[in-house]
Amino acid sequence: MEAKRHFTATTLSCLLLHSAVIFACSNGFGQEWVGEPWRRHTIDNSSRGADGVRLLDVNLDGLADIATGWEEGGEIHVCLNPGKENVKSPWPTIVVGTAAAPEDAVFCDLNSDRRIDVVSCCEGDNRAIYLHYAPPLRSGYENAKLWKTEPLLPSVRRQQWMFCLPVHIDDQNGIDLVAGGKGPNAAVGWFEAPRRTLRKGDWEWHEMSPVGWLMSLHAIDMDTDGDLDIVLSDRRGVTGREETPEGDRAVRLRGCRWLENPGDRRNQIGKWESHHMGGERDEVMFMTPTDFDTNGVWDFFVATRGQELLYLRGKPGAPVSYDTIRIPIPPDAGTAKAVAVADLDLDRQLDIAVTCENAENKMGVFWMTIRLNEEGTIGQLTPHNISGFEEGIKYDLIEAIDLDQDGDLDLLTCEERDNLGVIWYENPTE
Repeated sequence: MEAKRHFTATTLSCLLLHSAVIFACSNGFGQEWVGEPWRRHTIDNSSRGADGVRLLDVNLDGLADIATGWEEGGEIHVCLNPGKENVKSPWPTIVVGTAAAPEDAVFCDLNSDRRIDVVSCCEGDNRAIYLHYAPPLRSGYENAKLWKTEPLLPSVRRQQWMFCLPVHIDDQNGIDLVAGGKGPNAAVGWFEAPRRTLRKGDWEWHEMSPVGWLMSLHAIDMDTDGDLDIVLSDRRGVTGREETPEGDRAVRLRGCRWLENPGDRRNQIGKWESHHMGGERDEVMFMTPTDFDTNGVWDFFVATRGQELLYLRGKPGAPVSYDTIRIPIPPDAGTAKAVAVADLDLDRQLDIAVTCENAENKMGVFWMTIRLNEEGTIGQLTPHNISGFEEGIKYDLIEAIDLDQDGDLDLLTCEERDNLGVIWYENPTE
């Protein structure tokens, strides 16, 4: 029986004061997986290699729709949420464009026409970002033939692009695009939107910081100065140069850090100062912001490429600083890829859901109840079955969302090796 597999839970914590890292130390208490697999529903499996799910209500019906790049299939899809009655069936899907080796696809209104477009990032030999423009008339949105795809010219051949975050950086013109990649000469930076948003050649690239292999991007006001900073995770890292009050110096940039928005546009087009958060010695994957301990400071849960998660616990102060709490995951799960933080069992306590890679004959999606000790360290961990061990090898981003509108949060993700596609797991709580 799947539910009979074991996980050594953690109930004792050790604090290493000099490194500000809290390690969860096993006391040998064995605990079984709880529950049976959740029911899985397929949203879209019409191409090959679904790689990521990004959400937005594109048609103003109050329901979250999905953008996904299909890495092996070379297609960019938009899946339209059909509503409660049909949400358990495959969703209406639009192939909004094609591009070789897409790694990410995200919604945004590129040309300020109130129609939601899509931006895709491509790696491999493609090495470009593509802009997929929606038809000008709302009635034509679902007609794939009316969508137009153009390369973002300053991105072409610059690097292997991994992730994009639409955000207003300079509060001028249209939406800007923060993006980054991996490999030689990789960087994270922002594409400044042109004054005339329909002129594809007027986007301008501004490098913010070098990266080794960008995974996550989040726009958060980390220093509470009124502008948005950029939080990122970099799984490989790079040696770069940074300006400091003492002058230019070489630094090793790896793990999780935030880039401080300099505020004034004259400085925004230059390098942004990095503030390290944790995970410098880890191969960090996707990270998720939350205020897990409700102290008013942003915390982050970070998947690492191993049997561990990082809980970066924010400490009040200026500047904000972080303790790193290491959370083991079950040995018969895959290696962690992404984390969602939500109350999954309706007990008014936050839980974590985890997706994995390298999950052949292992648990690829699961959730854990986590309880904090009085001193704020991790106490009891209880692992719960979601995907089972039968199918699914390489999962990606995960979102907690009540798709069937029954009062509990379901889990949305995608899987690309067994080609399960874009899928969601139905929470059995309600």
